[in-house]
Amino acid sequence: MLLGNSPPRVRMRDVWKVPARELEEAQDDATLTAIHDQERAGIDILSDGEIRRESYFNHFANALDGIDLNNPATVLNRSGKETLVPRVVGEIRRRQPVQTRDVEFLRAHTERAIKITIPGAFTMAKLALDEFYGDPATLIAAYAKVLNEEIHDLKKAGADVIQ
Repeated sequence: MLLGNSPPRVRMRDVWKVPARELEEAQDDATLTAIHDQERAGIDILSDGEIRRESYFNHFANALDGIDLNNPATVLNRSGKETLVPRVVGEIRRRQPVQTRDVEFLRAHTERAIKITIPGAFTMAKLALDEFYGDPATLIAAYAKVLNEEIHDLKKAGADVIQ
């Protein structure tokens, strides 16, 4: 016979979740290491090491309005394998700058030229399932509009090169 309460149920995804502030501090530390490594190696144009990004594509594309991240679509990639992609379900909009903090942090920690990477409009359109615009050219133009906004903000934040 069991008496008393059972221990609280623990979900593994909660065990591995890092509080936002601690994650940001760890990413800052790793970015500083990447900066110093590049400087010691004599690299002229530095990147932030993309520490904060799962990929140059996902980080930007998933930060936009009009994207359903909770119900991805499955499409065939260039090699014929199934891959999960975001679904475009509304107007593509940028709520706020996506990568300016990355550029500002990098700029604050080096005197060298700096670069940031962002995906192209064509790439984002090809790696999404359009359920809103209904026309590839219109979808690409929508992505191009938000990329243009982001590029202007990245330049203002101190980016010398945007790749």
